[in-house]
Amino acid sequence: MQEQDLADFQSFLLETLSTHDIPEKILAELSSQPLDQDLASYLNTLDPNMVDVAATLVKKWGQRRL
Repeated sequence: MQEQDLADFQSFLLETLSTHDIPEKILAELSSQPLDQDLASYLNTLDPNMVDVAATLVKKWGQRRL
C-alpha cells in the first residue's frame, strides 16, 4: 500500500464520519471506494457500533485543517 493511498483513505474516512450519521451508510460509503486488498480487509473488520462511536467523536471533537 502506498503512503498516499492511506492518506487519501484516512481523509475520506474522516469526511464520511463527519457527514453521515448511520453506521451502515458510513460503511457502505467507505466500501464503495476503490480500495486495495489491505484496506478492504480492514473495512470488513469494522463493527457498526464502533463506527457509530467514531462518527460521534469526529463530529464532537474533530477539526478541519486547511
